[in-house]
Amino acid sequence: MIRRLFIAVALLLVNGCYKPPPAIPPVSTDTTVDLHHDHKHLHSDQHRHEHQHDEPFEGMHAHPHGHAHRHAAGLHGGSIVSLQRVSGDASGMRPHLEVVSQLPQGLLLYFLAEDWDGNFTPWQVESTAIMADIHSGAFAGQLQCIAPQPNGPFVLEFPAELHQAISVDQQSRHITIDSIRWENQVFSVREKLLYRQGELSVIVD
Repeated sequence: MIRRLFIAVALLLVNGCYKPPPAIPPVSTDTTVDLHHDHKHLHSDQHRHEHQHDEPFEGMHAHPHGHAHRHAAGLHGGSIVSLQRVSGDASGMRPHLEVVSQLPQGLLLYFLAEDWDGNFTPWQVESTAIMADIHSGAFAGQLQCIAPQPNGPFVLEFPAELHQAISVDQQSRHITIDSIRWENQVFSVREKLLYRQGELSVIVD
């Protein structure tokens, strides 16, 4: 009898002290919104990352996203895309490309270097002529870009067929610069461009 009474009292004490863990709030997996807050990648699994959410968020979730980050404003009012070295030597810099719209005729390309604070400075490349691998809709090809002045931009002039296609399709048009090359230097371009209603913006897959 005494033993049963002791067990009953012990159960009452345990139940009275127990507190359920706080519920974890749901997290939106809308990647359009989700890419606008800071995060760090865990490179052992490219589809899982920790986020800096408002309190009281705890834990980790997963969804597809691109390995891109928000850039500071460019130096010429253009759109910033990241360059990834394929071959050659980028001298330890963090290379980027600022793309200024001259659409539908073409684009102006400025080479930039990003420091660890996210600020950009001009990057003077060794050549005055580069090649750009580009595709948009049914068009795909290599286009030469010329820098008329030593410190000026590279001019990417579209051929007549692409110029005409962009002029006709002004509501929404994807423009992808796959790579940039000159001499022994080759860089892939990590983000894509979207031309919509007269404005050029960067999109992330």
